[in-house]
Amino acid sequence: MTTQKEQHKPEHSLNIFINQKKFDVTPTSMTPRQLLELAGEQPAQTKLSLKDQGQLHAYDNLDENIALRNGMHFIATYIGSTPVS
Repeated sequence: MTTQKEQHKPEHSLNIFINQKKFDVTPTSMTPRQLLELAGEQPAQTKLSLKDQGQLHAYDNLDENIALRNGMHFIATYIGSTPVS
């Protein structure tokens, strides 16, 4: 017999990092677009990369699903044009 508390157990949150800032998320997958927006970045002007064992994997498709794991580190890099004065 399960109790009402067990039936409505909240999902476990995952700790991920974007530009060294910690975020607690509950979805097990998100897109680069969602992750960039979570970090306060503009997806049209920013590229998301996963830092894994010293290697960077860039996500070119903003709508690609990324399976999230606890402790993942992402880097958001500005790719827009810089105005010249």
